Amino acid sequence: MKCRGGSAASEKENLKRDLKIRHIQMIAIGGAIGTGLFYGSGWAVRTAGAANILTYAVAAVAIYFVMRALGEMAVDEPVSGAYISTRTGTSTASPAS
Repeated sequence: MKCRGGSAASEKENLKRDLKIRHIQMIAIGGAIGTGLFYGSGWAVRTAGAANILTYAVAAVAIYFVMRALGEMAVDEPVSGAYISTRTGTSTASPAS
């Protein structure tokens, strides 16, 4: 199958799967910020009680499903560039019937 920019096979051959130092640093910073936010939320949990725990659980389930969907899109058809490239008609996936 061909997509607008060239063949799908040649596009997949150009992809590289490697992490640079800046990527690892950003992951570490995100982990530190997330840990700080979680640790700092102890006051809110103590003040609001169990309602906050329920809210965290609902938000966690929503985020889980969003991340699963993003992961499936990335694995189903990896393209170099942003997600917008798959939304502008360059996707080689067959349309849903």
